[in-house]
Amino acid sequence: MNKCKEMEPGSKIAVIIVILMILGVNAPSFAAEPAAENAVNGASTEALMLNGKAITIRDVIKIVLDNNISAKALMYEAVMSDSSYRKFQDKFKLNVNAEGAYYGDLSGKAYLSKNFRTGTYIEAGAINGYYAEQSVFNSLGKHADDNENSVYGFITIKQELLNNAFGYTDREQTDILKTSADISMAGVMDRMSELISAAIYECWNLSIKQSTVKNAGTQLDSVKQVRDIIARNLEYGLSESYDLNQYNAAVASAESSYFSAEYEYKKALRSLLRVMNMKGENTLEGGISIEEGDREPDEAKSITKAYEKRNDYKNALADLENAKKTVRMYGNASWPSLTASYTAETEEFKNKPDWGAELALNIPIGDSENSVNLRNAELELKEASDKLDLKKTEVRDDIIDSIDGIKATKYTLDKMKKASSETGLYYSRMFTKFKQGKINAATLKVGLDNLLTARQEELNAYISYNMALLQYDIAVNELFENNGIDIKKYIENAKENK
Repeated sequence: MNKCKEMEPGSKIAVIIVILMILGVNAPSFAAEPAAENAVNGASTEALMLNGKAITIRDVIKIVLDNNISAKALMYEAVMSDSSYRKFQDKFKLNVNAEGAYYGDLSGKAYLSKNFRTGTYIEAGAINGYYAEQSVFNSLGKHADDNENSVYGFITIKQELLNNAFGYTDREQTDILKTSADISMAGVMDRMSELISAAIYECWNLSIKQSTVKNAGTQLDSVKQVRDIIARNLEYGLSESYDLNQYNAAVASAESSYFSAEYEYKKALRSLLRVMNMKGENTLEGGISIEEGDREPDEAKSITKAYEKRNDYKNALADLENAKKTVRMYGNASWPSLTASYTAETEEFKNKPDWGAELALNIPIGDSENSVNLRNAELELKEASDKLDLKKTEVRDDIIDSIDGIKATKYTLDKMKKASSETGLYYSRMFTKFKQGKINAATLKVGLDNLLTARQEELNAYISYNMALLQYDIAVNELFENNGIDIKKYIENAKENK
């Protein structure tokens, strides 16, 4: 032992190499890897394996849409978005009416009634007895006194000529409610995109956690190997005891890191399975595939495309149109009501019908309710116009931000790939020098930490780049389209399976 300590440096190196060769001690598994392979191992991930089958991001989206409780709730909400529009259509349904009375004799009235979108109201049916006595013509003395046994056919037509002239207000309100339904549907679509993007992030988060486990495992194996080398060298006087102390501490720290990484990975795994909400027992392994190619969207084309596809921008346009229609609707409602009526009756459906016509005029004085509605509608029109201008700027900035994000994260990714490659070479050569006794264990430890950090940062850069691409797809509203998903079909299925 003492003789060993007195050896010349060159002889000491030779002894270290011989001892290592005799003991069969190898460098950590990644130490001699080529730089390019280092970069791939540090950043790429296995496919996400669900029950032993590889799935893509598109598959994840479909699984979430099929199973996620929040996604189903949004689909139900989308189906219900036209509730107000459909309820308003009741105004134009056909009504079947029947009435009966007994005042000494049985009397009856049966008729059909309907409001039309032209502002026209029609009643047609038959009456006898008490109801015939109450008719316009009977009150004018045009029918015989003994009419309780007579059956009269009748038709009444009423037409509004000013207020809601020929159904103008009804048509405006119908359009407003239909547009409001479309706005609600579009809002649900945007929330669906947010839900799906969160699920995709869960997949990437699983990739990060999986990589952390692998790196923690690599770190644990590596520090154990180096510790074993130091322990063996210590027996021959080729290492210092404090180096062994340092690596004993490093092993304990690496074991703790590995345990924590496994916990975080299992937690992320459970979270993703919860988002997928699949029935029965399911297994999920690996990480989602990550895009590496270059995408450089054109700014001007992207902004134009966003104005055409973005739901929030289209909703802002729709809000403006609705505000204009509301102003016109309340403006028309401020007119007096002038109703023309035509009524025709015929006894027992045999005789030539008697007929009559009426005009009814109603002029409201001090109609404060409609005045307030009109004032509010005019203010809401100005507000909608201002919001549209703001939304236009917001959409443009979103597109610019997302494109800048792609450029920035791609630049960072390229640099981190280079850093990971260079750090891999650095540690590989450092380990060779360590085996030759040219550097100490503390320096090697720094190199190992740098390598593992570089690998994790490279993967993080990949994730950041992919998140930037996802943000761009959301910014132009192409998330479902780019993944071949017809979201409207899912909503139609939800409507059919209600």
